[in-house]
Amino acid sequence: MAIDIRETGIISNPLLAIFIRLLTMRSFTSFMLILLLGVCSFGAWSHDTNPSAHDTNLSDHNRHSDQVRVAQLSFIWISQIEKGAEILEKGEGDLENIIGFRGNHYRFLGSEIIGNQDILRLEAHSANAVSIELTQNGAAKLSSATANNIGKQMAVLLDGKAVNVATVQMRLGAVMIITGLTEEQVNDLVLRF
Repeated sequence: MAIDIRETGIISNPLLAIFIRLLTMRSFTSFMLILLLGVCSFGAWSHDTNPSAHDTNLSDHNRHSDQVRVAQLSFIWISQIEKGAEILEKGEGDLENIIGFRGNHYRFLGSEIIGNQDILRLEAHSANAVSIELTQNGAAKLSSATANNIGKQMAVLLDGKAVNVATVQMRLGAVMIITGLTEEQVNDLVLRF
């Protein structure tokens, strides 16, 4: 008497029931089992696994809302302004070229020394510092600029806001560490760069 395994409730998957039934047949060989498993598993793996193929119903807004904006880093020469707060309050002078950092005000001197295009790699160095490796061109620009301006102040801007101001002590090269950042700024830079 043959028992239908599917009817007993022991096996709910019909494919598994077929496998078991085939295994109980006398003429069924290991080779046939391997061949059958191969055919069935190929069908399971041949589905389209490209998630973007299933996004066709999403609007462009929803599709791009998860994209992260790239952090904009700039290194620029600055000079401290003694009466920066008064200048800002009165609205005098070129306010676009003045930044504030930790209670002090600075004026930009010249153009950007290096920027995103000059940075090869940026990684977290610690909770309050990032390590930056420059491209060959970026390292040459920074090395030349700092060799000729030892003792001057340089600001590091993140999206146009000062995150670090330092006095150049020596010629800088291809690798540097920017300290004095908040943990949030470090995480933001690592995520967005």
